[in-house]
Amino acid sequence: MTTEATEAIARQLPGIETYPELVKLVEYCRQLAGDRDLPHRDDFRPAQIRWMFGHLYMADVLGGGADYRCLLWGQFWETIFGLDLREARLSDLERAGHVLHLRGEYDAIVADRRTRFRAGHVIWPDNRTVKFARVIIPFAGDDGNVSMLLSGGTSKMSPDDLTFFKGLGMPTFSFDGQTTGLE
Repeated sequence: MTTEATEAIARQLPGIETYPELVKLVEYCRQLAGDRDLPHRDDFRPAQIRWMFGHLYMADVLGGGADYRCLLWGQFWETIFGLDLREARLSDLERAGHVLHLRGEYDAIVADRRTRFRAGHVIWPDNRTVKFARVIIPFAGDDGNVSMLLSGGTSKMSPDDLTFFKGLGMPTFSFDGQTTGLE
């Protein structure tokens, strides 16, 4: 990746430059898009981005954003949440009393078709925290509408060290001083 590409991504997503693996993921997706405004979901192959594979989750956009279903849930996410959410629907999690605070952000991405980056902290119930960042990238379907959201997450802590937090309970997330997560 060129310095120009990295600088362009950093201008559009301030703060992402400190997470080179996320910059590389965004650039990869931009290359998939070519001259289209969004990459097409059929062009995405997780095996082509092995450096991020365990750090990905993919959500299928159902009914134009009426609901979202988790298609891929990497080991990084399972370690943080202590759950395998593959095939889970956001609406089912909400009905079960889990407020993920994701619907508003997902809906905004579907509406404005823009990639989102956020950095903050994962906070476990015993108040242990780990720096964390994630990017969510929209992908188009055959009709040109957003039909999939791809998220890559990372931490400055090694995956092996993150496993020590597994079983401590459901974490929350603090982004820009605002705490969100399962409640």
